[in-house]
Amino acid sequence: MLRRQKTLIAVLFFAFLALLVACDEKKPNLVIVALDTLRPDHLGVYGYPRETSPGLDARANDYFVFKNAQTSAPWTAPSLVSLMTSLYPDVHQVKDFPQPGRLGSGVTTLAEILKRHGFATGAFTEGGYAKGTFGLDQGFDTFPSNPGDEKSHSSNRQYPSRLAGNFDRFLPWLEARGADEPFFAFFQTYEPHSPLRAPEEYIRMFQPEYDEEAEHALVVATIESWNASREVTADGLRAMQRHMFHCEYGGMPIFEDRYALQEKSVEVGVPLMRKNLVRDAEYLQWVRDLYDAEIRYTDMQLERLWAALEANGQMENTIIVIVSDHGEGLGDHMRMGHGAVLHEEVLNVVFMVRTPDEDFVPRAIEDAVELIDVVPTVLQLMDLNPGRARMQGKSLVPLLRGEERAARPTFTHAMSKGTQRHSVRDGRWRYILEDESGAEQLFDLQTDPGELQDVVAEHPVELKRLRELLAAQRAADDALRIRLDASLEATELDAATQAELDGLGYTGKAPEEEEED
Repeated sequence: MLRRQKTLIAVLFFAFLALLVACDEKKPNLVIVALDTLRPDHLGVYGYPRETSPGLDARANDYFVFKNAQTSAPWTAPSLVSLMTSLYPDVHQVKDFPQPGRLGSGVTTLAEILKRHGFATGAFTEGGYAKGTFGLDQGFDTFPSNPGDEKSHSSNRQYPSRLAGNFDRFLPWLEARGADEPFFAFFQTYEPHSPLRAPEEYIRMFQPEYDEEAEHALVVATIESWNASREVTADGLRAMQRHMFHCEYGGMPIFEDRYALQEKSVEVGVPLMRKNLVRDAEYLQWVRDLYDAEIRYTDMQLERLWAALEANGQMENTIIVIVSDHGEGLGDHMRMGHGAVLHEEVLNVVFMVRTPDEDFVPRAIEDAVELIDVVPTVLQLMDLNPGRARMQGKSLVPLLRGEERAARPTFTHAMSKGTQRHSVRDGRWRYILEDESGAEQLFDLQTDPGELQDVVAEHPVELKRLRELLAAQRAADDALRIRLDASLEATELDAATQAELDGLGYTGKAPEEEEED
C-alpha cells in the first residue's frame, strides 16, 4: 500500500513538473501579412519570370508555398472576415457589396482566441474595407480607426499610398513587445490594389522611358484644354487613359462634362472606357507594368518587417503567414479588377507559411486549400485550444508534415447589392451559379486553364454532381449560421470611410464608366 502511494506521489510530482515546463514554455508569436489584390502568378516564388519579388523569393526556402489556395470571396471585406473567422461568407454574413455590414458578436475571431490565451493583439490596416467598421477589430487590443496618409511614397496624388506610414506605426509596436509576452500581429496593405501608383523609380524598372513629370503635365494640359474649348488631342487622351489605373487624376484639375468627354474620346479614336481598353494589348501591358511595379515596391517595404523581426530577436519564435485576400483581373475574361469575377485570376491567392519548428521541412504544396484553413492551421501549430469557436476550415498541419490528404472542394461566394453568385472548384472542374437567374457555368481547368470555354452542356453528370455539392454546402452554411446566431450588426459607411473607398476605385470619379471592384 505504501509503495503504491509513493508511486502515485512520484507520478503526480513528475506530471506537475511537466505542467510547469509546459506553462513556462513561451508560445510562438504569430504575424499574418495580407497583401490586397495580389495574384500569386506575379511573384517569382510562384514561377513569375519578372523580378517583382526578389526579397520574398530570397526567403522562399523558409516557407511552405501553397500553389492552389482559394479565397472565400473575390473582394476585401468578406475575404478578410473569412480569413479571421474560418467561416464562409454565407455563415458570417459580411458579404454584400458595397454595404457589407458588421460581423455579429456570436462569431469568434482568431484575435479573440489568442487574446484569451494571453497574446498581445495588434492590427495595422490601411482602412477602406479593412477597417474595424466591419468587425475585423474584434479581439484586437490595437486597431487604428483611421490610419491617415502620412509618410506616403509619392507626391501629387489625391490618394497616396499608406504602406510606408502603416509600417511606421507597426514596427514600434513590434519593438515594444516584452520577451515573455507572445503576440499576434495582423498587417494589411492595399498594395497592389488600383490605383497603381508606385514610386517613379519602380515604374521605370518595367517602363524605362516613363517620365512622371512630363506625363502629369500632359494630363493637366489636356483637361484644361477640354474645359476651355471642348477640344482634346489623341496624345492627350492617351495620357488620360494611362492615368485610369495609375493616378486616377489625383491632384489634377476637375474636368467638366465627363460624358461628353467620353463621346469625344470615341470620336477621336482613343476611347476612355475600360470595356474598350481591355482589347488594347499595349494598354494592358502598361497596366501589368504598373501592377508589377507596385509588387516590387511592396516587396521592398516588406524587408522592413523581416529586418525588424530579426533585429528584435523575434524571427526564430514567430510563425509567419503571408496571404492575399483575392487576385486581380488584368484583361482576363475581358475584365479589369475583381469583385464580380469568380475565375482563377481572382480566386487563386497567395498563401505561404513559415514555422520556426524545425521538424517541418518547407516545400511547395499542390493540394487545393482555402484561406479559411489559416486559423485552424496556426492554432494547431501553436498547440492552442480554440475553445467554443466553430470553424469550417481544416488544419493543414498534416500536409505540412508530408501526410497524404483526400482532395476536397473549395467554395467561393460573391454578392453585390443583394445579387448572389457561388462557385465550387473540385479538382479539374469549376462550377458557377448565379442565384437570381439560375444561370450555370462549368469549366474544365485541365483542358481550359483560362476558363474561357463553358462546357455546361457537355458534362451533365459533372454538372449534377457539382450542383448537389454546392447545395449541400449551402445547407450546411445555413445551419451553422443559425447555430452561431451570426446575424449582422447594422452599420453605415461614414464620410471618411466612403472617401477612402472612393480613393480605392470603389466609386467612380473618373470619366470612364463605373465598375464594381
